[in-house]
Amino acid sequence: TIIQPAPPDPVTVTYCYGSCNAFGNDIKQISTGFLIAGTIEQNPDSTGCTAIGGKDMLLIKLDENYDTVWTKKYGTVRDDEAFSINIGADGNYMLSGYTTDSASGFKKLLYIKTDTTGSIIWTKTYGNTIGDAISYSATATADSCYVLAGFISDSVGSAIYKEMLLLKIDSAGTTFWEKISVIVVR
Repeated sequence: TIIQPAPPDPVTVTYCYGSCNAFGNDIKQISTGFLIAGTIEQNPDSTGCTAIGGKDMLLIKLDENYDTVWTKKYGTVRDDEAFSINIGADGNYMLSGYTTDSASGFKKLLYIKTDTTGSIIWTKTYGNTIGDAISYSATATADSCYVLAGFISDSVGSAIYKEMLLLKIDSAGTTFWEKISVIVVR
């Protein structure tokens, strides 16, 4: 007989007292609890929501009892979303997703390294001037780097399309390599 544990109580975003939407997109277990990466979105009619822009990256640290230890948001006046959270070999955290470029309006791949309290160590973006670039997933590697997966827009003539993107960065956010590939399914 398999006995399932009781589900935890729902996570409450304690700093948002207005009408915000919050989305959890990734969760990782750490020795002291859990990390959740997601998005907080301000509703147009909200008066008490504390989102910086329309959407912001959200990082929540929970203890082993699923109680909130701290909640951090990262963003610009435009839309920003976090889809992945990872723990590096140095114990720090790396969020990945996108930010909306204020000049072009295109989404740029955004990755943010924080310390264990959620304070930013560095912020990096990656993209081009043709269209969007977004990271949906990332993983820490055995050589103390990260590999991010997502897509980047490209063009042939006047046609714009999206290509799969793999991006390897070191612990300082420097790009080691990028792999861009078009996948044709027949």
